[in-house]
Amino acid sequence: MKPIRSQFLLIASALFVVALMLAACGRQAQPTPSPEPTQPAPTETEIPASPTKTPTPPPVDPSISAPEMRILYVAPALADCKGAISQKCLLIKDAPDGNYQLFYEQIEGFAYEEGYEYEILVEITQEETPAAGQPTRHYALIEVISKTSTAETTGAATERQETPLEGTNWRLIDYVNTSGELVPAAAESTALFENGLMTGQAGCTPYSAAYEVTGPNKMAVSPNPMIMKACEDDILNKQQAAFLAALPQVAIYSITDGELELGDAEGKVLLRFEAKASAPLLRAMWRVVAYNDGENAMISPLEGTELTAIFGKDGMLAGSAGCNRYAAAYEINGEAIKISAVATTRKFCPEPEGVMDQEMMYLSSLQHVATYRIQGEQLELRDKEGTLMTTLALTSPEDVEFEYETLANLTYKSAHTASGEAPLRDGEYSEPAAPGSAAKTRVSLTDHVAVGRLNGQPAAAVVLVTTPGGSGAFYDLAIVTIEDGVPSNVATVLLGERVQIKEIAIEDDSIVVNMVTHGPEDPRCCPTQETLRTYELRDGQLNLISEENSGLEVRSATLEDLIAHPWKWMQTTFADGGLMALKYPERYQVAFAEDGTLQIRSDCNAGEGVYRLDEDKLTIDADLNARKSCPRGSKTQEFITQLNQADIAMMIGDNLLIRLQTDAGNMLFEPVSSPE
Repeated sequence: MKPIRSQFLLIASALFVVALMLAACGRQAQPTPSPEPTQPAPTETEIPASPTKTPTPPPVDPSISAPEMRILYVAPALADCKGAISQKCLLIKDAPDGNYQLFYEQIEGFAYEEGYEYEILVEITQEETPAAGQPTRHYALIEVISKTSTAETTGAATERQETPLEGTNWRLIDYVNTSGELVPAAAESTALFENGLMTGQAGCTPYSAAYEVTGPNKMAVSPNPMIMKACEDDILNKQQAAFLAALPQVAIYSITDGELELGDAEGKVLLRFEAKASAPLLRAMWRVVAYNDGENAMISPLEGTELTAIFGKDGMLAGSAGCNRYAAAYEINGEAIKISAVATTRKFCPEPEGVMDQEMMYLSSLQHVATYRIQGEQLELRDKEGTLMTTLALTSPEDVEFEYETLANLTYKSAHTASGEAPLRDGEYSEPAAPGSAAKTRVSLTDHVAVGRLNGQPAAAVVLVTTPGGSGAFYDLAIVTIEDGVPSNVATVLLGERVQIKEIAIEDDSIVVNMVTHGPEDPRCCPTQETLRTYELRDGQLNLISEENSGLEVRSATLEDLIAHPWKWMQTTFADGGLMALKYPERYQVAFAEDGTLQIRSDCNAGEGVYRLDEDKLTIDADLNARKSCPRGSKTQEFITQLNQADIAMMIGDNLLIRLQTDAGNMLFEPVSSPE
């Protein structure tokens, strides 16, 4: 044990020095019995008063507190801490066997070096009228009792770096249920301790509670008023209730090997947590929990809507605003963030009521954001005054829904673009077909989308079509899975040129593609061979594991074929690679009569006309009886126009294929049992 400097001996009696030496060795100081039984015993972190009588000090101003002497133990490394700005803080504890806590103040005269464990004696002076924003207590170094290099300790001692209570994101792993049993947590509940406030998710309810560390490993928690939300799951409801009920009972805490235990006054463990790393800001999918309505009230999203945000590595923020997709550039500097003007798609959503107002308020809140902060799996965006603008929660892979709008705004791997990538926006991407060329290479997302599980993980399969600026169209199968918390295209493979995609599905951990490819005698424009391909995703590659050709008969259509059924329009594949697939094929039908007339249903309109079949040569002359205004997205005019461009009628198995004039494309029909 190192001696205390001689000048300190001048201000205390011999017995006082003995007490200091005992405290410096980490042993409980035992005060000399006092002849006055009402005198309180000193704590282990206080310098015990001498039992010998001293001269009566002169009177002092009662508003000024006497200085306090305390021994502190300082960790060999600084820790990240957050106040008005990001900084590094000391980790200190009051006893050798205590737990390190973040120390936000400065110690006057203490020249700290990382890599050393310190035992120091400090003087603490209370500041009764501190300057605005300044600490209420002033710390000054009296003595460095010991300074030990961590390089001199054993490996085991070096590894023993306690996780601090404050600033650590804690995730619940066990809790005491209503029967008094410690049981595993069924879902995530969290806790963060900072600046006297404990916050987190109790289950479905965000909570806050004041807390105070009242002594070594002692704590008091006082929950703030809250409105408890009911969870959909009864087990989670019970966990949430037990979690919140345990908080006011907390009297002690301990941290060992990255685990935090909160216990009651009798030492019974009530809650057990594990330290949890914060989620990354970039490339994580965040779901909005609440947003500022412009009057500093935090509002939860409307039921049936989801607001999302993805901060891309390319400096673009994108997501769903509840109705429309949005995008904006952003810049980060430390914890400062600037979000530029937001661009959106221009849809109008009538339901649920208020969704457009919600969208406006959410997007407006983003424009005021100046700082961000991540606590575990929660992201807070605040304005420059510190007012909360938006709270977001990390979306787990299991919760991600592969909505079409999400898939239409991803970056896909592509062998047809100069960079090898196609960053789609609203389902489209284009670039010059060659340097200086006016022709464009265009990549589009088709309506062929399948969702399922591949290798045990949620996945989506989509079909992209690329027109390289001339004739022809290339179809690719692309797989999207969850990478770093966000949907990402992990593999893409070419299906073929000018093929016709009928259907895709994810089945039995595989991707199945039902398509029409070119048979041996088929012209380039018009494939007729129905093919079933099966792919597997392995090591980031799509591998073809089987291919079956249907062997369907391909022949010229006869009159008996045409009049056998009404026909519903499934899709048209154009020579330039475009695809017009019908979402509601039953709304577009044609029925051929033996007398050379035909009846048409074209969405909300009806029509009629005449036709002639000469061997495989088909001509049609048809029109609508009236032209009603059909719902948005109707193909009523396109259907009539294409029928009147009929040139060749062929049968592919049971389906009817009508080739358009000048090989412009193919209309594909399937039979229906009766007109609908």
